[in-house]
Amino acid sequence: MTPHQLAARIRNLRETVPITTEFERVLTRRDIWSSSRAWYTTQKEHWLGWLKGYDGEGHYHRKNWLRSAEFVYNHINCPPMVLWLAEASGAPRAKVAKAKQAALSAKPHLPTQSAAIRRIIPWEMIEVCLDKRGKYGGKSNTRSEASKKTARTRKLRANEQAGKTRRIHWVVESDELDNLGHGVQFLHDKLQREKPDELRSQYPVAFLEGFNWRESISATVRLIGSRPTFITADQWPEIIESTREAVLAFLSNEGEVNWQFRHGPVYVLANA
Repeated sequence: MTPHQLAARIRNLRETVPITTEFERVLTRRDIWSSSRAWYTTQKEHWLGWLKGYDGEGHYHRKNWLRSAEFVYNHINCPPMVLWLAEASGAPRAKVAKAKQAALSAKPHLPTQSAAIRRIIPWEMIEVCLDKRGKYGGKSNTRSEASKKTARTRKLRANEQAGKTRRIHWVVESDELDNLGHGVQFLHDKLQREKPDELRSQYPVAFLEGFNWRESISATVRLIGSRPTFITADQWPEIIESTREAVLAFLSNEGEVNWQFRHGPVYVLANA
């Protein structure tokens, strides 16, 4: 799930929920956190403002905004923000209450309390709850569909760890990828369809440098760092995420190269 997709789901959630509201009151009384010092009025507004920046630097001037929704959730350091998403998305009430108590029992430190909540309610649980509600607030998807998506994500992670290539060094470029030497280009159908006719470049989204990764435990992948003008902002996060997944899938085969490889909308081209 991309930050853009997460924002689409959050827009259909309730503004306030009771356990999180009480949690905020306790934190305020303990002088750990207070909404009076914040630019937002609700945690829903907080989430939407936070996620809005993942098409670029945003309000928080991020240096790297090419992230997954899971990464965003796991790096939030505002305890009410984390708890609100769990409660509003439909996590079991007992789990939410337990997470709240775990945070209040932890050290009065925002990152520590946020981590305490995530230990009770990990991202996988949030994603299943959001998928059950449906992508845009319509009929909910089945549990099996959500489970399949979670299993696919776990498989990709396992492949990255268990395969011959275990460490990937991602290098986010400031502009389009050029001066490509030997290696593997990862091309996305959307860019190839939308790019103007006058552009002769294949316009790869990612480039796996060299071929030493077939015998090595590491690989270097250059990733395009700016959205092409012919791609819309709402398309861009999905293009980046699907390409990252394709790179992991390609490298998970322990050096067995398949030049007919395709992972969804992403395919490869060798620079021999």
